[in-house]
Amino acid sequence: MGDSRWHHVATLIDQTDADVPHASRICTAGLGLLGVTTLSIALVIDGTYAPMGSSSTLGASLDDQQFAIGDGPTFAAVNSIDPILAEDLLDHASTVRWPLFSSVAPRDDARAIFAFPLRIGAANLGVMSAYRAQPGALTSEQFTYGLVLATFAGAEIVRSLSGQPELAEQAIDPLSYDQSTVQFAVGMIAERFSISIVDALVRLRAHAFTRELTVTEVARMIVAGRIVLDL
Repeated sequence: MGDSRWHHVATLIDQTDADVPHASRICTAGLGLLGVTTLSIALVIDGTYAPMGSSSTLGASLDDQQFAIGDGPTFAAVNSIDPILAEDLLDHASTVRWPLFSSVAPRDDARAIFAFPLRIGAANLGVMSAYRAQPGALTSEQFTYGLVLATFAGAEIVRSLSGQPELAEQAIDPLSYDQSTVQFAVGMIAERFSISIVDALVRLRAHAFTRELTVTEVARMIVAGRIVLDL
């Protein structure tokens, strides 16, 4: 299941406009997969922010706003291990957590933001943000595709920094990213049993505990298809 999504995303990226930056092609390819209005990728190292690509100027603008005011899900995701999923920027939890950005984002058609940190090991490289004009959660399928897209985005940042851009199909395998592997496995579990991401993570942790394995070890086996959790 994981491999098919990986190749599907690579194919969609390859079908986008070859004349635009590769990071923007990743964003464009992800719009339909996540059911969002705009997608963006930002490089953030040592607190320095730089836009890498977006599916539209709106995505880059919303990123800019958050880093300018130091508030918002995208800004917070840079120092997060897990994705930050703000399903409604006008609900109580969001307005309390991000009071500045929540007050202005709806004017720019951003009611929901799903921010995926881009990491390699302990290194924070940036964030991929998906913006939706209407409130609502990502489905398990959309969340899983978000993790795949974020892995492509992280690999693109690495290639950009190394000065050696390559084709999407040659992106780093997601199994080399421990945190991404855990998140990917959680998405697979949630989809298989039609349960929430939180419940899926609980199942993953419980399986690891009862077998005296680490969460990452179990996640790798799930993504590789070596084990399938039961209800």
